[in-house]
Amino acid sequence: MELEQNIEIKKREALILKYLHHCIDKFILSLIGRSFTVLTDTEPIIKKELAYLPENFTAAVAVEKESPSIILKKENNEFKYYGKKTLSEVVIAVFCSNASNGSC
Repeated sequence: MELEQNIEIKKREALILKYLHHCIDKFILSLIGRSFTVLTDTEPIIKKELAYLPENFTAAVAVEKESPSIILKKENNEFKYYGKKTLSEVVIAVFCSNASNGSC
């Protein structure tokens, strides 16, 4: 009986940790995504690089397909941050599914 309770407790702890990890990932990625939009307005180097990308260019960076992501789209020579949206609209997608060892 005690062993079953310990297993249930461990399962609940794992779910809570997974949820917290997901929330932290989402927060960090949204912060990075929004930073791109700010840099578009303030950094001439970014504006210069944007000129080379086609209008409506969309890129995404995520850990896994169904995880939080950074999705940016070029509109009117600026980056717009879209957060999570369908990957069918993305031109370039980068997934780092083996990120636990520090490599993509």
